[in-house]
Amino acid sequence: MVLELNIDELVCVDGQRLLEGRILELEGIKSVTANIQKHKAQIKYRDTQVTARQIEEHLHEFGFTIDGVPGNSIAFGRLPSCCKEAD
Repeated sequence: MVLELNIDELVCVDGQRLLEGRILELEGIKSVTANIQKHKAQIKYRDTQVTARQIEEHLHEFGFTIDGVPGNSIAFGRLPSCCKEAD
C-alpha cells in the first residue's frame, strides 16, 4: 500500500531525516520518500502489519501536522526551529 501525506513541518533536511527516522520505527514500513519542496511524504507499507491510521497517529505523536491536522503540541515544541518555519 502507498500513503501520501502533506506534512507542514517537512521544510528542511532536518525535518526530512526526523520524519524518515520516525516512520521507519514502525513495523511494516517498506520505504519513505520525502519531498521538502512540496511538503509531501510517500510511505509504502504492508497493510497486514500497519495501517494508514497508525502511521498518521505515530507522526502526530512526534508533533507533525498532517493534512492540516496538528500533531502533539508538546512534541511540536521539540522539533528543530527550522521545521517550524513556513515558506
